[in-house]
Amino acid sequence: MYPGTWARTDPDKPAVVVAGSGRTLTYAELDEASLRLAHVLADAGLRTGDVVALVSDNQPEAFVVYWAALRSGLYVTAVNHHLAVGEAAYVVDDCGASALVVSAAKAELATGLLAEGEPPALRLAFGGPVEGYDDLAAALGAASTEPLAEQPHGDDLLYSSGTTGRPKGIKQPLPPIAVDEPGYPYVTIFGGLFGYGPATVYLSPAPVYHAAPLRFMGTVHALGGTVVMMERFDAEAFLEAVQRFAVTDTQVVPTMLVRLLKLPPEVRSSYDTSTLRTVVHAAAPCPVEVKQQVIEWLGPVVHEYYASTEANGATYVGSEDWLAHPGTVGRPLFGTPHVCGPDGAELGPDEVGTIYFEPAEGRTPFEYHDDPERTAATRHPEHPAWSTVGDLGRVDADGWLFLTDRAAFMIISGGVNIYPQEIEDLFSLHPEVLDVAVVGVPDEEMGERVVAFVQPAEGVVADGLADRLREHARERIARFKVPAEFVVVDDLPRTPTGKLDGVVLRLTLDSPETANALTAKTTAGLVESLHGAVGRDDLRAVVLTGTGRAFSAGADLSGDGATERYDGASVDGANVLVRAVTDLDKPVVCGLNGVAAGVGASLAMACDLVVATASASLTLGFSRIGLMPDGGASALLPAAVGRVRAMRMALLSERIGAEEALAAGLVSHVLPDEEYHAGLERVVAQCAAAAPLAFAATKKAINAATLGGLPAAMDRERAGQPVLLRTEDAAEGITAFVEKRAPRFRGR
Repeated sequence: MYPGTWARTDPDKPAVVVAGSGRTLTYAELDEASLRLAHVLADAGLRTGDVVALVSDNQPEAFVVYWAALRSGLYVTAVNHHLAVGEAAYVVDDCGASALVVSAAKAELATGLLAEGEPPALRLAFGGPVEGYDDLAAALGAASTEPLAEQPHGDDLLYSSGTTGRPKGIKQPLPPIAVDEPGYPYVTIFGGLFGYGPATVYLSPAPVYHAAPLRFMGTVHALGGTVVMMERFDAEAFLEAVQRFAVTDTQVVPTMLVRLLKLPPEVRSSYDTSTLRTVVHAAAPCPVEVKQQVIEWLGPVVHEYYASTEANGATYVGSEDWLAHPGTVGRPLFGTPHVCGPDGAELGPDEVGTIYFEPAEGRTPFEYHDDPERTAATRHPEHPAWSTVGDLGRVDADGWLFLTDRAAFMIISGGVNIYPQEIEDLFSLHPEVLDVAVVGVPDEEMGERVVAFVQPAEGVVADGLADRLREHARERIARFKVPAEFVVVDDLPRTPTGKLDGVVLRLTLDSPETANALTAKTTAGLVESLHGAVGRDDLRAVVLTGTGRAFSAGADLSGDGATERYDGASVDGANVLVRAVTDLDKPVVCGLNGVAAGVGASLAMACDLVVATASASLTLGFSRIGLMPDGGASALLPAAVGRVRAMRMALLSERIGAEEALAAGLVSHVLPDEEYHAGLERVVAQCAAAAPLAFAATKKAINAATLGGLPAAMDRERAGQPVLLRTEDAAEGITAFVEKRAPRFRGR
């Protein structure tokens, strides 16, 4: 079934209503508009199996595009409109879109796509004019309304959220049915499980581009119900919509449930929610206490399923069974779960391992679109039909599945596995916490240490919050799981589906025995990593730190034959490294824990922000040993501290302490040594939340205004350093430095 079925029996019934604006599309209007667009697509040459890309906020036209594709045997790719231009362009290009339809509300993103790659020839916009796109309404007005000769069933080709890497397209074979025939899996499963039908009023508070909301709303249309879309989620507005539209069914994520529970009790009780039959949640594990409170509030209408965009398997549990097995995500709905160890061996009851799904009979394993390597990485080593999306969990003796966390999120500290989800659940309903995220950060002794980023609830004073939360945790979980640090932040970047957004690349100089002095190998490795970060749209920030009691003591001059090794090519390497930092279109944050000397100081000064300990310092006194500063320091330093101060550093080996560096603008933050790690992570979190395109443009403009002399300085260094290296002064100076002075940088 599809909207055309209901257009014939109940043409004036609302198919889509936008909760805020009240914009409505009836079944008759949806059927005719999707028919006209199907003709437009066919006339443009699209054929079965081709792809239509959609960039839209929550507007009715999104379903005109959706149903035009599904009744034409096409794939529809709904693009996350929160992506940066490069990210969205990657999706449009990767899916092979033959047509692109956009909302004028996303005009900036839509026009940006035209400058990236080769956008499809057929480009349509609705809701207003968009440069480079034809008007959708005009195209529909000129299109045929003749019935389509055939209506093969299309499908979605959706992309994973990309919160842990570049988005991955998930492509299933097209259903072997016509659009008006039964058998489409989502309609069969969701419709049967939740009883959707013509009486359904389904409220969707989530973006239309996300897999679950899109598939649920499509199911409701196929079964003749009404979809009410919120433009965006707001806890009280959600309850108001339930009451105003007499909502019977909805689907949410745990973050939304937490926000609903944090409303004052008198606000929650002021709205009538008695019409609700099902409140379905998924997307992430729900804290046990949260779900218990929701069931106490709304009654046994809460349903949970566990699945992924990949649709390789699913489990389900209703309220009654969940109360009997708190924390479970259910038993198999389709596909058979297998929990396996690192070697692929299936584990016994209650043993934690990777969750693989064996496909249900008649279903083929999913594939990532045009990415056989990623696809192969999801397969079981001995059972190629079994697949995983990287989740960890356990199955109890009665067959109930429990999630632990994502393998990619697991923290290994002191050789012990720690699951962030357990710790986040502990704090989720704490009255002083609005949001929390737990991550592992590198630690010299433990491998990783547990850090909790906390967004305080409104009105909560940050002073003393960490101590209170630490005590709260110590009373409830093992001490090794208690976060070593609590970082208070203004906001946590999350996707509208509740997942943490943003990937941070951490680069660590790890040669404490030489105060992290740069060798040709480490320099090349850093350059490769930074160059590899260019164009990585999933990446939000880069952090550069040193281990031990130094950031970097400059170039590694130790050992015999140093003058032969540290030659013009080495200077080139240092300069390329600094330029890789200044040219990168991402925030680069330096953690300056100790001394930065020579090219180490150049590297620190080139970073966009520098978080320094109070005991940190910078020095460039290499003219005393017959060399000149490199890495662009001869331009970076005088511009900040002035010519005379720079001369004193060069001639007298004077250091700049952290406070002076702060006053000169060489560092951005100075923190007590004991607060350094938490402060650094706080700054990194703020950088990761920045708008990528805006930051990249701002960085480029600032660097153009302030680093204009850098290329010329590097040219002078490149010409002068090799000459100096051949002098007796350099040979003697390097030997003296290594034998007498370098140990100072190692704290000896």
